[in-house]
Parts: sequence; C-alpha cells; structure tokens
Amino acid sequence: IDNPEFAGKIWGATYNPVLQESDVKIYPNPATDYIVIVIPGNVKAHGVIYSTLGDTLMEFDGYGEFKLYTKNIKSGTYIVNISTLNQTYNSRIIISPN
Repeated sequence: IDNPEFAGKIWGATYNPVLQESDVKIYPNPATDYIVIVIPGNVKAHGVIYSTLGDTLMEFDGYGEFKLYTKNIKSGTYIVNISTLNQTYNSRIIISPN
C-alpha cells in the first residue's frame, strides 16, 4: 500500500504517525508558571506530562491552542506526550523555579 493511512481502513489497523516537531509548539521552554501548547488544525488532543522516571505528573485534554499551569510541578526536566486521534508527539520541557 502506497498510503499507510488507508491500511487501517482496509485491514482495521490503526495508523498513528508521529506529529512533526514543526507541527506542535510548546512554549515557553523553560517554563515557570505555565506552558502553552499549540496543535495545528484545532483538533482535540490528550496529553500526559511524565517525569524522567516515567511517573505521570499531569494529564490534560485540549483543542488547538491551550495553556497548562505548571506551578505545582517541581523544577526539572519532563517528557510531554500528546496524542490526537491519529498522531502522537513527544517533547522535553524544562520547569524552572519561580
């Protein structure tokens, strides 16, 4: 199949490409009180912020552009995983002390 996105329609598999780094914006990074997440196309997204040990610190849902408050997260480096209906994105963020 030349277009893998059609494989799911044909064989019932899930096509889950990775969102490109240029598609998703997370700023400011490093952050203190909040981060803004921008996902193209105003689509619904579910995300999780993980510690570097894999512990879940925060789960969130949003559309298009939204703000997450990070005041209650200790300073350090974290992994952000964002999933839309058919795409995923992973990034590192740094939370700085206030």
